[in-house]
Amino acid sequence: MSIIVTKSNGTTDVTYTIQSHDGTGQVFTNQAAGLVEPESILVTHNLRPQGAKGTDRHTVSYRKVKVETTSLQNLVLGISVQFAIPRSGDITLAMVKDAMAMVTSYLNVTANITSIYNGATPEGDFNVTGPFNPSIA
Repeated sequence: MSIIVTKSNGTTDVTYTIQSHDGTGQVFTNQAAGLVEPESILVTHNLRPQGAKGTDRHTVSYRKVKVETTSLQNLVLGISVQFAIPRSGDITLAMVKDAMAMVTSYLNVTANITSIYNGATPEGDFNVTGPFNPSIA
């Protein structure tokens, strides 16, 4: 089993092959990344018992280890998305899909990711143009 993911350039596909799985999740690794600077995708599920009220949680996490050139220390880049889905007939699959589409759409804007990377509130907040300036907020 594998997952094929397209990088941000829109043209490069990366294949992640299943490394392990148990009753609560799966770990997929990019074999081409190697052992020194591994890349992985972790998919986990924390489900309430059948018939129980509460919220199921599903997490998709990306992790990349990079060796810093000056110190040779391992740096870890991690990004996670968690779904918290209440066990209720009032929460539909369509609602979950719409919520994911909204988050994906927001994160798909390059300026938003650049602003987050730079430690700023993403552009578009406060109905202003240009990057968020915390000194005037």
